[in-house]
Amino acid sequence: MGLNVSLPTIPMFEGLSNTELESITPYFLERSYKRGTIICLEGDEGDEMYVIKKGAVKVYRALEEKEVILAFLQEGDCFGEMALMDETQTRSATVETLEATILYVLKRQDYLNFLHNHPQMAVRLLQLTMARLRKANERIQNFNLLNARTRIIKTILQLASEYGVPKGQEMIIDFKLTHQQLADLTGFVRETVSAILTELREEGLIEIEQRKIRIMNLAQLEEQVAY
Repeated sequence: MGLNVSLPTIPMFEGLSNTELESITPYFLERSYKRGTIICLEGDEGDEMYVIKKGAVKVYRALEEKEVILAFLQEGDCFGEMALMDETQTRSATVETLEATILYVLKRQDYLNFLHNHPQMAVRLLQLTMARLRKANERIQNFNLLNARTRIIKTILQLASEYGVPKGQEMIIDFKLTHQQLADLTGFVRETVSAILTELREEGLIEIEQRKIRIMNLAQLEEQVAY
């Protein structure tokens, strides 16, 4: 089948030639999911990687009866890539759709067959995994060392770097986000997040429109956490 998502824009597939991209395309399957569907469940076995064609998902873990969001993913993002290489490991997190979502699916055996002829893909997978590990370590450090206001601002800035659409000095995070989801992402209760978002709005640093955060001046917001 032909993929509408551009594989060269996905980190795992960067650097492949057109011929290599064309050779892996037929291995992908397409699946559609309703909003609120669990794609992967933490602790389950898995043998598939996913690329988001359309829609959005959240990646989270259940810790002490609380949902801790690890990431939000949208079109072009991939997840579950470790299942391609290690059949002994279970899923490290749960992935749930936030809206109607279409995924491209690559099975382990199909990937291994492709890898025999294109070993550089193993290097790309390792690089992608290390990048995610660095991001996870940064989040752990933020959880341990930063106060609530600083942690929430840094989370907003991280979302801006991933989903931000610049408009002059302003930056719109093109991702709908509830106060509860931001709380689950930062590790605070919703009331704390709401209070700090109100502070930031009163200070003219952000606005929230239809659950999307608008950063009024990116440089000024970055100054809030500069040290």
